[in-house]
Amino acid sequence: MSDSVDRKNVVRAHITQDDFGYWMMSLECGDGTMVLASYAAERPEHEILQAYHPQDIGLPVATEFLISQPEMPLQACESGWTKPEPRRAREPYYIVKNGLRVY
Repeated sequence: MSDSVDRKNVVRAHITQDDFGYWMMSLECGDGTMVLASYAAERPEHEILQAYHPQDIGLPVATEFLISQPEMPLQACESGWTKPEPRRAREPYYIVKNGLRVY
């Protein structure tokens, strides 16, 4: 996970797929800046577990996690893949906050 952001300032985490179907997590700070926290995951389970226990990864308990529904199949081994830029969760998504699914 990226350490280039003060995790105490994170207000939202976005778990979504990149353009090749890999899962990624971006952190959004209170001032709107975003940093890439993790990427190139074939499945989202690890990041989703963190949404229910954000303090385990140094995020405030009240961090809001926006988790996209799967949208595209994984296109593993594609030659055009590059490390993605941070991005917001694609719709449709659901929200986890304070360890509970709220939407």
